[in-house]
Amino acid sequence: MIRGVESVERKLSPVGFNAFAIIGLLVILPFSTAIITNLASGGSNDNYQDVISENFGTSPPSMTINDGMLISQWIDRGDNYTQDYIDIGSPYSQNINDYDCLWTSTEQLPNQCLEVPAVYGALNQRSMKDGKNYVLMPETHEQIGNLGGTNYIGNSGDDFKISIEKPVFFNTDYTQDLSKIKVNMKKIGTFYGCNNAPTANITFDYKLYLYYGVNGKFHPTKTDGLPSFESEVYEYDGTQMGYDFYQGNTYCRGELNIEIKFDSLKALEFSDWVTSNGDDISNVSGYLHFYDMKNKDNPQGLLLDTQLPFAGNSYFLINIEADYISATNSNFFLKGGALILGVGLFALSIASTPYWDPFKNLLQGAV
Repeated sequence: MIRGVESVERKLSPVGFNAFAIIGLLVILPFSTAIITNLASGGSNDNYQDVISENFGTSPPSMTINDGMLISQWIDRGDNYTQDYIDIGSPYSQNINDYDCLWTSTEQLPNQCLEVPAVYGALNQRSMKDGKNYVLMPETHEQIGNLGGTNYIGNSGDDFKISIEKPVFFNTDYTQDLSKIKVNMKKIGTFYGCNNAPTANITFDYKLYLYYGVNGKFHPTKTDGLPSFESEVYEYDGTQMGYDFYQGNTYCRGELNIEIKFDSLKALEFSDWVTSNGDDISNVSGYLHFYDMKNKDNPQGLLLDTQLPFAGNSYFLINIEADYISATNSNFFLKGGALILGVGLFALSIASTPYWDPFKNLLQGAV
């Protein structure tokens, strides 16, 4: 201090404190929340891992499916097109009951329906590139082949459900916490030059419903009274075509990627849900509902004969992958970050009040 000059302590006026408070609420708080959320989520990069085991099981599909081999099956194939097939003169039958195979859910199929769900096994597994395993699954009207070979009517509706069976969750990484599930569907056999492919811009909503403790293979009729978990409603907005590469050339074929992404809080909620109901994720199963499909290229949004990779009278390929976060780390960042923000906002809220000096003195006296 220079001799003769009186020391003056500069103090921030209440107006200055109010200005800092406004800056904190409008700038610091959103920025800090974003940082904490990003740390809790473990980053946003996708790191999907295949949950369909390599050559799991040795038996081909049969009338009796081992529940431990099951990947997925149709719960709802879409609209009932029985009368349409009868009107075009199916050579098989004019009996409406004989067409239940085309639209009735798997659990309720009559004996004459030779349903083959997506299962592990040597004959129905196709090992694809990029380290992913795909299994065959019947298209919506695959059973029409058993009804005399009538051609596919060209439409299956706009509302569908497929199951996600226990072996899918059995093959997840038990050391981590599930945060994302991706279901990939590919058309078989039909390839196009990408310039003339029947590409359509489609939209639909989808949601995942999970249950704990379903007895055997999944069906909604078995879920009464069981613990349940639901994802948010997601929207798909894109095309129904994907790229394939062969001998240096690029081709297009029917493909959809349906991704269920839990945010940090939802992932923690799911982890807690599994833990509180027995802590055995291999006892989880459920279904994926994708609905309200529209073709944006049609003025009325109608699907009409829009090609979809899972719709038809043959088979398609299905793959399921999972991604993870650490619930412990996420919980630490969320709770720790919330505590720090809370203390900071509390201090900011009283900084321009008469309580600030006593509070500051209390802290200084405690040191």
